[in-house]
Amino acid sequence: MQKRSLTGSGGRWDDLRLLLAAARLGRFTLAAKNLKVAETTIGRRLRALEGRVGAKLFDRHIDGVKLTPAGRSALEDIEVMEKAAARVELALSGVDQRLSGIVRVTTTEGLGSYWFTPRLGDFRARYPEIRVEIITTSEVLDLGAREADIAIRYARPLHDNLVGVKMGRVNFDLVCSKEYATQHGLPNSLDGLHRHKLIDHAPYRTLPLWRAILEMNPVVVYESNSTIAVVQAISSGIGIGLIPRFARTLVSNLVALDLSVDFSVEVWLISHRDTNKAARTQAMWNYLKEQFERDRKEWFS
Repeated sequence: MQKRSLTGSGGRWDDLRLLLAAARLGRFTLAAKNLKVAETTIGRRLRALEGRVGAKLFDRHIDGVKLTPAGRSALEDIEVMEKAAARVELALSGVDQRLSGIVRVTTTEGLGSYWFTPRLGDFRARYPEIRVEIITTSEVLDLGAREADIAIRYARPLHDNLVGVKMGRVNFDLVCSKEYATQHGLPNSLDGLHRHKLIDHAPYRTLPLWRAILEMNPVVVYESNSTIAVVQAISSGIGIGLIPRFARTLVSNLVALDLSVDFSVEVWLISHRDTNKAARTQAMWNYLKEQFERDRKEWFS
């Protein structure tokens, strides 16, 4: 049988996407779940693709599927096509001048819940056709892959394609509830923390101060990756924890420990130079800069 080009006129991009997913995941079941199609659809269409190009692309095994030499050769071309398609999407999104559609902002749970979300009312009034999605996570999302349009982070962007503006600093305090302080007293030094109950916030383990405290081997009685849960745990009197200073203004019964510890991190507004030209992204970018400037003294100094 005469072989034809997989990526030429005999191929279809949707079928090549199926091949790409099956090759990367190693199972038709996983590829079907990833692409939200039926497993039988993947098998049928890939068999049809093999028939069109006149070459066997997969070997079927009991533990999944593996590419044949012809399939591996084709995979390189398909990955080039995938990257080209992503570049086209980035270019198209960059020239979108409509003040409508979705703009995604990723930030920490604390900033997203306590600061960003309560300030969206005015933005919605200005741009009623823009839908705002907030992704609260401690993970760094890929702005180039459009996992988000704008990021608010506690670190300077390092990638050349990222655009960042330093918006200020966020101060952190060790705090406990008034009830905890009454029952257990307060340590007068960092060394004294090992005699107290501690609340651990998992994302803060990257912060030097928090790592140093954990190395003192205090008794950790509660742990969460949620800023809101940690603040609530401290407020309920479970133990001592580290929180952003702005959270103290939102919970009335917290007491800051006077340990002569001055700890803060930079806060950055970040976007990707290939995707930040869309009008809705620019509108959100400018609005966030306004809000940071307005709240600099109270929240970010």
